[in-house]
Amino acid sequence: MNEAGLLRDACWQWLNAHKSFFDLTRVVPGQGSYQVKACGELMIILAASINRGLEPSEASSLRAIAHGSIGAYDWQARVIQDVRFVTPMLVNIWFLQSIGEQAHNFIEIVSEQVALGRTKSANVAPHRRLELRWLLAICGIEPLTKDAFTSLLSACYCLWMLPHEMTLQDWYAVAHIVFYLTDYGTVDARTRISVAQFASLRERLRLLMTMAIGANEVDVIAELLLSLLFVDALDHRLQRTALASADALLFGKNGCLASGRPTAQQPVERCYHPALLWAYAAESLKHYGRE
Repeated sequence: MNEAGLLRDACWQWLNAHKSFFDLTRVVPGQGSYQVKACGELMIILAASINRGLEPSEASSLRAIAHGSIGAYDWQARVIQDVRFVTPMLVNIWFLQSIGEQAHNFIEIVSEQVALGRTKSANVAPHRRLELRWLLAICGIEPLTKDAFTSLLSACYCLWMLPHEMTLQDWYAVAHIVFYLTDYGTVDARTRISVAQFASLRERLRLLMTMAIGANEVDVIAELLLSLLFVDALDHRLQRTALASADALLFGKNGCLASGRPTAQQPVERCYHPALLWAYAAESLKHYGRE
């Protein structure tokens, strides 16, 4: 089996071995906030995969856990407390719609927040505001026009900062912007930005990938690999280097997945995210015929 296939299998194996961490029907004292975040990120990966025709058999039990967790948490109360929690609720809606289920109650709650203007007042970073508007559109609650998309993008300073001025969070932001520009790889970004902007974005992604590999940032390497795939800019050299880095950082000495179980140095709340990202990234490479 090739390197991407081995990485994919190892990540799914780790995730299934620790699937209880995503289960909000069994919240561990002191771990609740981590588990809610983890479950939301699992739903994003599952929804994005399903909408692109990727639904590996290894994810079936995780899908069942995500589905069962939706009714085990008081999402509405959290939205009332903090309007930023509209985004996780939208992720629930997206996931439910992706598996062919209705989400009327959640849609009504979010629509009420939109009508009250609370979503516009949320204090979030520019790329998070883009994420919110994108989710509202993808869930069929509020349309996102091309002009609105352009306006939101213009506020995302990470797209025009000098690379040496960018922080790790800026690297993440650029990758996430590509996710929304392409609907996680299902839409050509050139339908939303100009040819010149598209070319500039591809070059920025290649440079950031080189920087992320040099910095040993295993999570952002996965997100940038996905972004490069989604804009057809991942060359084989970068792919090989990224996969080799991921293998060493995840499964090499002191790698967060190396022991097969959480440790004091590598607790599950630090390990689940790279495992999710690389399972999805490796599945995407397979989907694009790039294994």
